Amino acid sequence: MPGNGEGNTIMFKPFSIESPGAIYRLLLESYSDLIRDNPAWCAEWQRNWKKYDEDIFAQPHTIGECGFITRVDGTVIGFASYDPRGQAGSALVGHNCILPAFRGKGFGTLQLRELLRVLRRRGFLKAVATTCDHVFFMPARRMYAACGFKETGRSGTAPASGFRTINLECDLTVRIRPATENDFGGVLSLFGQLWPEKVLNRESQQAIYNAMLESEGYELFCAEKEGAIAGFASLSIQHNFWQEGYILYIATMIVDEKHRRQGIGTALIREIEKIARERDCKRIELESAFHRKEAHAFYEKMGFEKRAYFYSMEVK
Repeated sequence: MPGNGEGNTIMFKPFSIESPGAIYRLLLESYSDLIRDNPAWCAEWQRNWKKYDEDIFAQPHTIGECGFITRVDGTVIGFASYDPRGQAGSALVGHNCILPAFRGKGFGTLQLRELLRVLRRRGFLKAVATTCDHVFFMPARRMYAACGFKETGRSGTAPASGFRTINLECDLTVRIRPATENDFGGVLSLFGQLWPEKVLNRESQQAIYNAMLESEGYELFCAEKEGAIAGFASLSIQHNFWQEGYILYIATMIVDEKHRRQGIGTALIREIEKIARERDCKRIELESAFHRKEAHAFYEKMGFEKRAYFYSMEVK
């Protein structure tokens, strides 16, 4: 799949493309700074990493299938893994490591999002992860938060390191899918939340909705949670002279009031980002009214920036 929108091509490949020892070397290099400064309490980790590497290649159809290698422009930059043996339909996130030379460029977040897509596709209901309150893991904590993980608690101090374990969870029950004609009633109710001051004409709204569904110029998506529509987005791919290429324009985006702060907006934006990369778009753009302060904070958290005023004139 195309990569981070800056000319890189990111591919996620099975562990089997590499040879025994490759995973162990990636872990050693990824944690090299931590190992250097804390050799005593990292020694056990290194023993576990070596055994994990051996297990991946000795058991290619079990452990070896629970993860993938990440390549950027043909170069291996990291890997992600999981353990499917969590409780009550959950998967345990294993390693999500990126080599030092490739950090700070968004590759770790893209890798984790791909892992979450794999877990959703395989029917898991929840992803569980742990990290550490050591300063080395602060970027990882920000990455988990950006991908929809919430902190659920902290364990006691580990004897070897002296640092606490941070427990995290991500709800995987949100499903992002193309909208259908049958979704209109649920989408219209969301429009009522988006524009409470507007009297909505059901007939005209449905005519527009159906026309957009049939048009090649628009794509409509619903976020579904527990069988109910919890969010909606409409978008179009447009030529843009300034960008000298394509942009993805979000025309409408709304999350049901009952389901806000549950990662649904984040899931919609991540799906939109995926589409933008696949369509070689250079930017994602949208409009948001001045009074929607909460929406502004959300978009800025997701990486959007304020770039211009939006002007509108009624045609009489």
